[in-house]
Amino acid sequence: MIGNIASNDSVGPFSLLIENVNINGTCMTIHVGNRLNHEVTVKSAYINDERREFFSLPGNAASIPSNSIGILYVNGPFVGGGLYNIKLVFDSVSSVISVARY
Repeated sequence: MIGNIASNDSVGPFSLLIENVNINGTCMTIHVGNRLNHEVTVKSAYINDERREFFSLPGNAASIPSNSIGILYVNGPFVGGGLYNIKLVFDSVSSVISVARY
């Protein structure tokens, strides 16, 4: 599963991407790759165009260091067989969009 980037700035394609998504009935786990040369912070998460609460460990910081993968946890509920549109918005005005099926 790969989500591409939509951006209003000079960030190139596949610099920020959704690398993997795991879903159960109560939580969606999203692995986000940051291939930029600076840290980014996830400001908001949308599932099927609905803003959702999310958290990241350690310390609930949603920052993803340069050249690493961050893990976000989005609260459910999620229904088996459902198709979910995922949008993550970053502090750099960039966003990543992907689709996952549970």
